[in-house]
Amino acid sequence: MSTAKASTLIYKQFVNLFVKTVWPWIVITIWPILQDMIIEISKNVATTSQEKLYEWLKSRNLAKADTAQKEAYEAEARSASATSNAEAEKQRAVAEVWRQVAEQFRQENEVLKVKLDEVASKSASEFRSALDNLDVKHLIEEGKDATLQLQGSQTALRLPSPTLKEE
Repeated sequence: MSTAKASTLIYKQFVNLFVKTVWPWIVITIWPILQDMIIEISKNVATTSQEKLYEWLKSRNLAKADTAQKEAYEAEARSASATSNAEAEKQRAVAEVWRQVAEQFRQENEVLKVKLDEVASKSASEFRSALDNLDVKHLIEEGKDATLQLQGSQTALRLPSPTLKEE
């Protein structure tokens, strides 16, 4: 038997051993650890992203609320210095509108926080479900020409070709 045929035979046997013995062991022993690590990393990324997004939106809305509150104070000052009752009343009405706008921005922050929490919770649940439903046991299979492939795809996971060392 030539060394090329022997190498190919050994390679095919290795792939078969991997699919039948090593991969199931990886699924039973290593996958639960990897799964926990993937979940933890995903939670950290999602939490950090959610917090940064919330803080950005909150600071944006608070800046708007502060601007509206400033406008309300200025309108109150104009009301106090108005020369007529009509002008004073008009400025008090403007001040009230600006206070309502400021309050609306504050309330929007509260609603935004609740909605972001809901989205985060739903996303985490969907991610966990997708990960739990991943059929890892059958993810790797023996393909044509002694290749490993992802289940149901033509994507070959090529191992390095066996090479002979020449001395």
